[in-house]
Amino acid sequence: MMLTDTRIRSAKPKERPYKLLDGAGLFLLVQPHGSKLWRRRLRVNGKETMLALGKYPKVGLEQARKAARDAIDLARKGVNPAQHRKAAKARNAAASASTFRSLASEWLAAKERQKIWTATTLRQRQRLLDAYIFPRIGDLAVGDVDSAVVYDVLEKIHSKAPAQTAFARQVISGVMQLAIIKRLATVDPVYILRRTHKAPKTTHHRPLEKHEIGPFLQAVEGSNVQEKTRAAIRLAFWTLARSTEVIGAKWEEFDLEAGVWTIPAGRMKKREEHRVPLPRQAVDALKHLKALAPGRPHLFSNAHDSRRPAARTFLNRAVTRLGFKAFSAHGIRATGSTMLHGMGFRSEAIERQLDHRERSKTKRAYNQADYFEERRDMMQHWADLLDAAMRGANVTPIRTAA
Repeated sequence: MMLTDTRIRSAKPKERPYKLLDGAGLFLLVQPHGSKLWRRRLRVNGKETMLALGKYPKVGLEQARKAARDAIDLARKGVNPAQHRKAAKARNAAASASTFRSLASEWLAAKERQKIWTATTLRQRQRLLDAYIFPRIGDLAVGDVDSAVVYDVLEKIHSKAPAQTAFARQVISGVMQLAIIKRLATVDPVYILRRTHKAPKTTHHRPLEKHEIGPFLQAVEGSNVQEKTRAAIRLAFWTLARSTEVIGAKWEEFDLEAGVWTIPAGRMKKREEHRVPLPRQAVDALKHLKALAPGRPHLFSNAHDSRRPAARTFLNRAVTRLGFKAFSAHGIRATGSTMLHGMGFRSEAIERQLDHRERSKTKRAYNQADYFEERRDMMQHWADLLDAAMRGANVTPIRTAA
């Protein structure tokens, strides 16, 4: 009698395994612990073999019957169904391993392992993949990713987030180069598209005019922002560090007695440690700030989790709310650079303070100068000028002695 789902479901385990026969050699093996397993005995090339066809109810009755019929057809051709299935699984696994998504994950993992990018950059590239790239080409075999497909991806990104197009091109090209190395592809389809989808023109962050510095600092002091926000803006001015470096600052990076802030390589844009001299005003303010929130790892903690730094946008939001037209936190560095050049300080010291490194590796190898003491004197002059501007004094730069 042929099996039915009702009969299968009602089959109870016994002390010993037993079979429920269906037909054409197919049977259900009911185990003492309750498992119900599909089996089919057949002969391949003169040798008898037992073929496992899955477990009920994951493999239903009709699926098991079809699997049994397919197995018989293969056996008649002299093909071992078990070996055939194992080979198919291996092919599927290889295909899955060679998808753009899997290669992209491997590529990003290598970037993280080699510490080529900061954690923030890695998160940004992952979001770019998840939002725009994977939905279109994630499940394609890398060998099937051609220039036409990539062009469509770039078109969509350029229409929604033009500034991300260049990053998308970089990511896709990096993944395809890995595919070439692993012999999963023969060409990088991005190369031919390197001049398409031009990035929008960069808008540089304007510096404050000389006459705006005093009013801006007075606005900071007179605003109703939190003390930590006020301190973050001050620290950005006193050190000319990047916004991300200020926001992520940890107390362990500061030696307030020596007046030095050492930013580790992992948090720097150029991935090199950066020593920042602290003027007296910064040291005094930081000691006060530390007393307000003892035990916290970050100077500027997240409002929802004191173990994490403030949001990446918190400094810029605070600055733009003060209402100085087209001026943002990113313009603080430009303000300092402009004023320090006007005060007569050497360009080398100013650029080193801003962590602007020599692009040429050869030149950088020959110039390892830190200019630290020179920068300490320079940043103290700068902090004193900011104090004077706060009091309403004229901040016309006065050249220092050469």
